[in-house]
Order: sequence, then C-alpha cells, then structure tokens
Amino acid sequence: AHEHTITLPGAGSVDAAALQTARTSVEILGSGNAKVNASETLSVKITGAGTVLYAGNPQVEQTITGAGSVRRMA
Repeated sequence: AHEHTITLPGAGSVDAAALQTARTSVEILGSGNAKVNASETLSVKITGAGTVLYAGNPQVEQTITGAGSVRRMA
C-alpha cells in the first residue's frame, strides 16, 4: 500500500506492522495503541496516552499532547 491512515478515537488498538506503506498517518485520541510499518514518512498526532510503535526508517513527524509516545520497534 502507498498510504495508510489510522484514527483511534478512544481505547483501541491496531496491529498493522505487516502492512508496509510509504506514508502512514496515525491519530490517537485517548489511550490507543498502534503498530505500523512506514518507509518514507510517519505522521503521528496523539492526544492522551497513546503509543505508536513503528518499523521501517521513515521521517517521523509527531505532535503529542499528554503522555503519548512514538518509538521504533525492537
């Protein structure tokens, strides 16, 4: 896939680590968790305590309000 957009409005979780995309966008409003795989860009907006784990080597743009985190999967 070329682009992938995830919106989690609450306490949900998405495991899309096996879906490799060029550009991925994640928005978490609450305490959601997402695993993604992006090769070019990863845009993350977290409002709350969400967590985004990512594979690949994208340029990461993040806006976090609260205790959210964005980190590369080990």
